[in-house]
Amino acid sequence: MDIVKPQTHNEKDVVKYFKYSGKPWGVLFLLLISVIGIILIPIIWKIYSKPKLSDYDIDKLWDEVAKSREDEAYRVANYDKEDALRDAQYFLAYPSTLSPNSEFREKEGDDGYFRRNHMKLVYMIYGRDQLIVFDENICLDDLWDGSDRTEEYYWSDVSSVTFDERQDMMQIAVGPKIINYPLTGEELHGDEEALERSAYFKQAQEVANAVRMILREKKSSS
Repeated sequence: MDIVKPQTHNEKDVVKYFKYSGKPWGVLFLLLISVIGIILIPIIWKIYSKPKLSDYDIDKLWDEVAKSREDEAYRVANYDKEDALRDAQYFLAYPSTLSPNSEFREKEGDDGYFRRNHMKLVYMIYGRDQLIVFDENICLDDLWDGSDRTEEYYWSDVSSVTFDERQDMMQIAVGPKIINYPLTGEELHGDEEALERSAYFKQAQEVANAVRMILREKKSSS
């Protein structure tokens, strides 16, 4: 099922947001010292001028796209909403595949957090007996979505869930296996701390807290 296009989505505006450096003045100064520069100024300004979309607009677009995929997550997981312990939740992780029609771009926002035009959407469906994880890679430029994947873990096998703020990573322990969902693309070793911080870490924290709460309830009732 295709992604539902948000009403405010415009591919050119999204691409310009991620391309914008915010510092066209050096380029303009060099052009001003030449006659040719006078001719090129309007063209350069059009390319490097401030984009229409803000950090908030990009965050809102990602939220709208993600929420439009909730029904698809339930459908692929073959699970009815009415049977869930609570509403499904999502977070945005670092992508593992990219759109064939759009290059990967990232940008540090005014708040110091990084935003990317490709992300992996991860939905957690809280079944009565199992935790179902749905994920797919999405490009915000052209609304491309990659292949869906679902994993199902019985609550009795899930021992813990962690959001490591230092490494910007969600971790789920299922038996001896630890499943990692990095929010940053940095290759970290041991206790290394991530240098880049995803703008969407709070969603991952909320998901981790929800899973942790269900694990406690399951343990107390057993």
